[in-house]
Amino acid sequence: MLSVNSNFDASVALQSLNHTNKDLNEVQNRISTGLKVANARDNGAVYAIAEG
Repeated sequence: MLSVNSNFDASVALQSLNHTNKDLNEVQNRISTGLKVANARDNGAVYAIAEG
């Protein structure tokens, strides 16, 4: 019989770390572009004006 042990607390910590990294990447993208709007998700109206 195969038994798999899992560490629930480690799984929760990993999910939290992944979420934090996702947020950090988004902030770094905004900083690196130097723009008010990096993509359409930031502010649709300003993005449309910038593209026009």
